[in-house]
Amino acid sequence: MSPRAPRSRRLVLGAAAVAALVILAGLAVLLLPGRAEVSERLAPLVERYNGTPAIGGDWTLTDMDGRDITQAAPKGTVTAIFFGFTHCPDACPTALLKMAQALDRLPEAQQARVRPLFVSVDPERDDPATLKAYVTLFHPRLLAATAKPEVLAAMAKAFRAYYRKVELDGGDYTIDHTTYLYLMDGAGHNLAVFGPDTSAETLAKALGEFLAAMAD
Repeated sequence: MSPRAPRSRRLVLGAAAVAALVILAGLAVLLLPGRAEVSERLAPLVERYNGTPAIGGDWTLTDMDGRDITQAAPKGTVTAIFFGFTHCPDACPTALLKMAQALDRLPEAQQARVRPLFVSVDPERDDPATLKAYVTLFHPRLLAATAKPEVLAAMAKAFRAYYRKVELDGGDYTIDHTTYLYLMDGAGHNLAVFGPDTSAETLAKALGEFLAAMAD
């Protein structure tokens, strides 16, 4: 057994350990996506609206203006993501109309802090011009993007989302896909998951609550 260190040395080492813990705690707060009190305000909302750390991550797409778009967004903003395609007969128009109605229920200042993003899983047909013409039919603030098939597959996997090409008679095809809306913060963390039965009123209420909680 090694000899016990003198009491004075033990006190010095103990004080040093405490100081190190204080420094590390301070760094942890600084490295959080937002201030500690903001995270505390968000926690009950994330629980209420089924947010989960298992959804999300880094991604890069090409938007409807031909520019790269990623999960990164300014602090205090949210990104609402829906996977679909422009030839979708019902689920996609319904979801985009719901998003448009929810946006219109928000004050202008809060609308500006929402990035409503339609992610096309049909890059074969949905080029930037097609995407832009499609989403702007629903609301001027709606955005759209897509990517190469392998990039989309990786993103869908990170979001636990599903899509599958289904061949039709005559050489045409459709796509079966997830109909959930994912709400993400500016760092790409999942805040909420909304099912297809979510109303525009509920979506607007949730957006308003999250944006209020994230405000400085």
